[in-house]
Amino acid sequence: DTDKAAYYARILEDRDAVALKLLDRTDNLQDVARIVTSRRDFAEKYLKKTRREFPPLLDRCDNAYVRRVFQDRVATLEAVIGHALAFESLYVG
Repeated sequence: DTDKAAYYARILEDRDAVALKLLDRTDNLQDVARIVTSRRDFAEKYLKKTRREFPPLLDRCDNAYVRRVFQDRVATLEAVIGHALAFESLYVG
Protein backbone atom coordinates (compact mmCIF):
# COMPACT_ATOMS: atom_id res chain seq x y z
CA ASP A 1 0.00 0.00 0.00
CA THR A 2 2.89 2.40 0.58
CA ASP A 3 4.02 1.82 -3.01
CA LYS A 4 0.53 2.62 -4.25
CA ALA A 5 0.36 5.75 -2.07
CA ALA A 6 3.71 6.90 -3.45
CA TYR A 7 2.54 6.16 -6.99
CA TYR A 8 -0.57 8.29 -6.59
CA ALA A 9 1.38 11.03 -4.78
CA ARG A 10 3.69 11.34 -7.81
CA ILE A 11 0.70 11.57 -10.15
CA LEU A 12 -0.93 14.23 -7.98
CA GLU A 13 2.15 16.45 -8.44
CA ASP A 14 1.42 16.92 -12.15
CA ARG A 15 -1.97 18.14 -13.40
CA ASP A 16 -1.44 16.59 -16.84
CA ALA A 17 -0.62 13.24 -15.23
CA VAL A 18 -3.82 13.51 -13.16
CA ALA A 19 -5.93 14.11 -16.27
CA LEU A 20 -4.19 11.29 -18.14
CA LYS A 21 -4.72 8.84 -15.28
CA LEU A 22 -8.40 9.79 -15.05
CA LEU A 23 -8.84 9.37 -18.81
CA ASP A 24 -7.12 6.00 -18.69
CA ARG A 25 -9.48 4.85 -15.93
CA THR A 26 -12.40 6.32 -17.89
CA ASP A 27 -11.53 4.09 -20.83
CA ASN A 28 -11.15 1.08 -18.54
CA LEU A 29 -14.51 1.77 -16.89
CA GLN A 30 -16.14 1.75 -20.30
CA ASP A 31 -14.52 -1.61 -21.10
CA VAL A 32 -15.62 -3.07 -17.75
CA ALA A 33 -19.21 -1.91 -18.33
CA ARG A 34 -19.24 -4.00 -21.51
CA ILE A 35 -18.38 -7.22 -19.66
CA VAL A 36 -20.61 -6.89 -16.59
CA THR A 37 -22.91 -9.69 -17.66
CA SER A 38 -20.07 -12.20 -17.80
CA ARG A 39 -17.78 -10.75 -15.09
CA ARG A 40 -20.04 -8.98 -12.58
CA ASP A 41 -17.86 -9.81 -9.57
CA PHE A 42 -14.83 -8.31 -11.29
CA ALA A 43 -16.84 -5.23 -12.30
CA GLU A 44 -18.03 -4.68 -8.74
CA LYS A 45 -14.48 -4.95 -7.38
CA TYR A 46 -13.17 -2.60 -10.06
CA LEU A 47 -15.85 -0.04 -9.27
CA LYS A 48 -15.12 -0.30 -5.55
CA LYS A 49 -11.39 0.19 -6.20
CA THR A 50 -12.14 3.20 -8.39
CA ARG A 51 -14.31 4.77 -5.70
CA ARG A 52 -11.58 4.18 -3.12
CA GLU A 53 -8.51 5.31 -5.08
CA PHE A 54 -9.64 8.04 -7.45
CA PRO A 55 -11.35 10.80 -5.40
CA PRO A 56 -8.03 12.61 -4.70
CA LEU A 57 -7.25 12.65 -8.42
CA LEU A 58 -10.72 13.87 -9.26
CA ASP A 59 -10.40 16.63 -6.65
CA ARG A 60 -7.06 17.69 -8.13
CA CYS A 61 -8.22 17.68 -11.76
CA ASP A 62 -8.97 21.13 -13.12
CA ASN A 63 -10.18 19.91 -16.52
CA ALA A 64 -13.98 20.04 -16.48
CA TYR A 65 -14.31 17.71 -19.48
CA VAL A 66 -12.13 15.01 -17.91
CA ARG A 67 -14.00 15.28 -14.61
CA ARG A 68 -17.41 15.02 -16.33
CA VAL A 69 -16.48 12.06 -18.54
CA PHE A 70 -14.94 10.20 -15.59
CA GLN A 71 -18.04 10.76 -13.46
CA ASP A 72 -20.31 9.75 -16.35
CA ARG A 73 -18.42 6.46 -16.82
CA VAL A 74 -18.57 5.69 -13.10
CA ALA A 75 -22.33 6.34 -13.18
CA THR A 76 -22.72 4.15 -16.26
CA LEU A 77 -20.88 1.25 -14.64
CA GLU A 78 -22.97 1.64 -11.48
CA ALA A 79 -26.16 1.53 -13.58
CA VAL A 80 -25.05 -1.49 -15.61
CA ILE A 81 -24.16 -3.39 -12.43
CA GLY A 82 -27.52 -2.42 -10.95
CA HIS A 83 -29.35 -3.69 -14.01
CA ALA A 84 -27.39 -6.95 -13.93
CA LEU A 85 -28.28 -7.46 -10.26
CA ALA A 86 -31.95 -6.74 -10.95
CA PHE A 87 -31.96 -9.17 -13.87
CA GLU A 88 -30.33 -11.87 -11.80
CA SER A 89 -32.82 -11.44 -8.97
CA LEU A 90 -35.73 -11.78 -11.40
CA TYR A 91 -34.51 -14.61 -13.59
CA VAL A 92 -31.92 -16.52 -11.64
CA GLY A 93 -33.12 -17.95 -8.55
